[in-house]
Amino acid sequence: MKNIWNKIPAWIKVILINCVVMYPVIILIQSTVVFNLQSGSEIPWALAFTMVVLFGFWKLVQRFTNFNQPEDVKIKMDLNLSDSNVWFRIVGIILITISAISLFSFLFKDVPEEQLAFFKLFENYSATLALPLLFSVALTAGVVEETVYRGIIQNTLVRTYPKIASFIGIAVLFALMHFLPVSLILAYLFVSTSFSFIADEFKSLGAVITAHVLVDVIVLFTGYYMGYETTNEQVIPLLIAFVVGLFFLLYKNPLLQGVKARKLEVQS
Repeated sequence: MKNIWNKIPAWIKVILINCVVMYPVIILIQSTVVFNLQSGSEIPWALAFTMVVLFGFWKLVQRFTNFNQPEDVKIKMDLNLSDSNVWFRIVGIILITISAISLFSFLFKDVPEEQLAFFKLFENYSATLALPLLFSVALTAGVVEETVYRGIIQNTLVRTYPKIASFIGIAVLFALMHFLPVSLILAYLFVSTSFSFIADEFKSLGAVITAHVLVDVIVLFTGYYMGYETTNEQVIPLLIAFVVGLFFLLYKNPLLQGVKARKLEVQS
C-alpha cells in the first residue's frame, strides 16, 4: 500500500488528502454545531465534542505521517514565546488576513455567500450559546486547515516541486476549496502564501494554527455583534492595519535576509 502511495503524483495526493482527510472532519464538526444550535438546548456541548474530535484528528495525523526531515514543517504546536519573531509573524498575519480580505470584499462589493449565511445563522441565538459554538468553528478551521494545508500538503509538494511554486499551488487550492467569489481569490492567494512562509520559517504549525484561530475568533465574534460587512469608516483603519501587518511579516524575515546576503556576496 505504501509503495502505491509513493507512486501517486504529488498533485493527485493533494486532492485526495483534501477529500479524505479535511472535509470529513470539518463536515462532522460543523454539522454537530448546527445540530446543537437548533436542538433547543442552551448548553454549547458541541464545543466539547469539537475538542475531542480535533484531539483525535491531531493524534491520527501525527501517527500516520512522517515529516521528520530538516526542511519539513513538523506536525507540532511548537511556539517559542520568547522569540520576538514569533509574535511579529502572528500579529502580522492576523492584521494582513483581516485587512486584505475585508478591503477586497469592500472594493468589489462581494462576499462568500455560503460562508456568510452559515455565520449569520448564529445571530438568531443567545451569546452564551452562539459564541462558544463560533469558537468551535474557529478552532476547527485553524487546526484542520493548517494541519492539512501547511502540514501534510505543503510537505508533500515541497518534496517534489520548488518551494515557491508549492506555496503558490497551495494558495490556489486553498482559495478554490473555499468556493470564493472570483473577486476575493487574489486576497486569499496572498494570505495563504504568507501562512506557508510562516510555517516554513518556524518548521512547525504552532504559529500558523494560533494565528488562524485568532483571525477567525476576531472575525466571527465581532461579526456576531456588529455584522460582517465592511463599512466606509473601516477602510482607513484597515489600510493602516495592512501596512503594519506587512511590516511585521517582513521584519527580520529570513527570506529577505537571505536575499540581502546573496546580494552582498555578488557585490564582493
